Amino acid sequence: MPILVDEFEGSSLASIAFIPSLLYGISTGAGPVASALINRYGFRTVTMSGGVLSAIGLAISAAANSILFLYISVGVVTGILLNLL
Repeated sequence: MPILVDEFEGSSLASIAFIPSLLYGISTGAGPVASALINRYGFRTVTMSGGVLSAIGLAISAAANSILFLYISVGVVTGILLNLL
């Protein structure tokens, strides 16, 4: 966390700690989405696509220049897609 505070000056520890909280909250709350996709496309397809797309979401977050970008890339995008694994 101290590295992110240094990288994103003006950000508080609370705003940075919200990133993994958002990730875990969305990944556990998106269960109905995963269930619907599994019923439609099957376990293998959903799991493989979720793994590849969540890796892309984490790779995109490496280019983050703001906390809001991390909220979206890590918290929302990766949170939803990790639920598919």
